[in-house]
Amino acid sequence: MLIYIIYFIILAVLATEYELHPFKQWPALVVVTLMLSLMAGLRGAYVSKDMDTYKYSFDAVYNYLTEIQQGHLFTFFEPGFIIAVAAIRSFSELNYGIYILITFAFASIIFKVYTINKLSFNPFLALLFYFTHYFALQEMTQIRIGFASALFFVGLIHYFKGRFFVFIFFILLASTFHYSAFLYLTILFFNFKNLNKYFYTGIILLALFFAVAKIPLFDVVNQVNPELLAGKLKGYDYVQKHSIDMKINIFNALYIAN
Repeated sequence: MLIYIIYFIILAVLATEYELHPFKQWPALVVVTLMLSLMAGLRGAYVSKDMDTYKYSFDAVYNYLTEIQQGHLFTFFEPGFIIAVAAIRSFSELNYGIYILITFAFASIIFKVYTINKLSFNPFLALLFYFTHYFALQEMTQIRIGFASALFFVGLIHYFKGRFFVFIFFILLASTFHYSAFLYLTILFFNFKNLNKYFYTGIILLALFFAVAKIPLFDVVNQVNPELLAGKLKGYDYVQKHSIDMKINIFNALYIAN
């Protein structure tokens, strides 16, 4: 826990100093990227609930790859993730799990830091918000959605420049690492130049309602169409109920609300 506090203090100091006395940000961003990447890539086996699932995917990757080669693209794990893991593992069969985790950690965080620096007026303040709200969930736990969201970040650069087809390409690529990334396409229905404050206020209030009420979203979705989502959602629900010793609870109200 101490390391999280230390990282928080470092980012808070950088954000404050940059706001009061702007400085050349790249050297500090490189150090922050290195720190966060190593923290995520070298995390312990019992930090998150998803680790056992990812270990299994690393071990069985060639079985999933065979299924993809036979034309079964929609396996339990996304095709882009399987191909990437197989490619990384092909370099070494010794401690391949560590290499895979480190590769995804560096790739995700580099893409996010690059985009944050491009789009924010104070990159360290944005990184502080990212670290306190999403880092533990995405980079430390759900590496597939962590990398998929990193591709989404890069796509945002093109979205704000009006390059919508390039943005769509990045979202489709992200969807090969986590199917839910396809929902990022909904951003195309929003007008970022003229935001409806009443609509977005309602969305925020709805998120807060779910957080306070602690509504079991998995149970609700399973009731809507059990056949389509039951496998994964029930698996997540099982992990939530039986992995009580894990240090990161990815299904707590704060993360569900976000």
